[in-house]
Amino acid sequence: LNGAFLGYGVDYANLGVETANMVAGVLLDGNDPAATAVMTFDNGTATVNTETCAALGMDFETVKTTFAPLCTKVETITIDLSGASDLETAWSAVGQADVLANPYHMALLMGAIANGGETPEPYLTGHGTGTTYTLTDSATADALHRMMRNNVANYYGDYLFNGYTLCAKTGTAELDGQNPNCWIVGFSDDDAAPYAFAVCVQEGSSGLYTAGQVVAAALDAIQ
Repeated sequence: LNGAFLGYGVDYANLGVETANMVAGVLLDGNDPAATAVMTFDNGTATVNTETCAALGMDFETVKTTFAPLCTKVETITIDLSGASDLETAWSAVGQADVLANPYHMALLMGAIANGGETPEPYLTGHGTGTTYTLTDSATADALHRMMRNNVANYYGDYLFNGYTLCAKTGTAELDGQNPNCWIVGFSDDDAAPYAFAVCVQEGSSGLYTAGQVVAAALDAIQ
């Protein structure tokens, strides 16, 4: 939450499960996306930054009790690097240590980079509200856009994605005693294929050859 006291949003775990079920229905069962029923969630998740909570002189248990009737669950988040070594701080800077992310959030960021800093409000089916959010400035979005295109054109290889002009970045989240969580995030640079994506495969081999294959298969299915 980067200093904020509280964030409120959808339950990403439930959203991810239901989104995956819908995608599987379209790709595997041949369901018509236009005929897929709209799904809504009654409640969301409140996430309290315990550091900010304490700095404001508030008791977390009191805050939790207050918000409990308004959401599915109340979670906490604390990122405290005050006692971290230089190695731990550097490790956090590349997304390891205590840094967390989820595919839903990363997909929003990809939409923003593809659209000059603005991303549309997400929805599962239907047409949404047309609302957009500014997540970064246009100069930053343009720089990231160019770097991500360079990744695919000059490193990953366009041939992996069957004719799509993609901008992407892979990631490999290393785990103690397990195979890594493998990421790829990005978007299509083709006007005829305005897709953004974020894939995380738990305990795979690498971002490009594990998560990248999922992206390639999904793009093939909707081509």
